[in-house]
Amino acid sequence: MPTRDTLVVFYSRTGHTRWLAHALAYELHADLCELHEPRTRLGVFGYLRSAFEAGRGATGPLEPLEPEPTLYSRVVVGTPVWNASVSTPVRSFLSRYGPHLPELAFFLTEGGHGDARVFRQMEEASGHTPIATLALRADDVAHGVRPEALGRFVDELKRTTPPRTPTPREGPHAPGP
Repeated sequence: MPTRDTLVVFYSRTGHTRWLAHALAYELHADLCELHEPRTRLGVFGYLRSAFEAGRGATGPLEPLEPEPTLYSRVVVGTPVWNASVSTPVRSFLSRYGPHLPELAFFLTEGGHGDARVFRQMEEASGHTPIATLALRADDVAHGVRPEALGRFVDELKRTTPPRTPTPREGPHAPGP
């Protein structure tokens, strides 16, 4: 059973989204869950595969998650922007777990544009309107800049009270009727 109400879930290929996820987890006193896939996305071919899959809205397999996201009242989900789209691992997570999560917030790192489209894709994949969103440029994250937007996002999440924590039977692993 988690000891906190909030979980930060993220995927990062280059480390920018990972840095931001760790900063958010620290600021929010939240647990952390990094998404992993069976196949690597490193190198030129990994980059090209990532852009291609994201552009066509693909989903794929994820390695088992620890901790279990459905045990949390609030899940803050982070993605890099690939080809002006949500990353494949995050789309996979949101498609599978989104309907079973009580409250979501979204964050992303981007090269320069695409945040409005990516947030819409995240809403569609999860079936949730986020309680808050944050978009930061990867260059700012790479240089250790802590923009005011990060503080506003954290403050917005701290002002809202998470709903009750669901029971494990309400998650995606619950037995069917």
